Amino acid sequence: MAKGSLRRYDVQAKISLYVSCVAGLCAVALLALLLRNYKTESAAITFKANGMFAPLVYMITVVTMLLSGAGAAMGAASAGQQRNTFNKRSWTAFFVGGLSFSATIILFYLFWTCKFPISV
Repeated sequence: MAKGSLRRYDVQAKISLYVSCVAGLCAVALLALLLRNYKTESAAITFKANGMFAPLVYMITVVTMLLSGAGAAMGAASAGQQRNTFNKRSWTAFFVGGLSFSATIILFYLFWTCKFPISV
């Protein structure tokens, strides 16, 4: 097999860790975006109704869920394989992907329940 082939479990472990870490960074970006517009006095996330805030939240949510799902799935597929010399990377990618997926669902639920579009 070729050195960079995705059929090799050690390559899957490395790529799944990278993908899961990018998903984690996207989840942190979503958290920062939501906290930026969160108003504590009204307990709501305020934004312009016709602005780009809501589509940006939707886009980051979808991208993060896809990346974290792919990273977790690839990590789980390569974890515990006999030829995989990087089992720790596989397990780390699996758990980071799962944590990113869960955090994204929680953050999107927060956005959905606390959103308050303002018509200007």
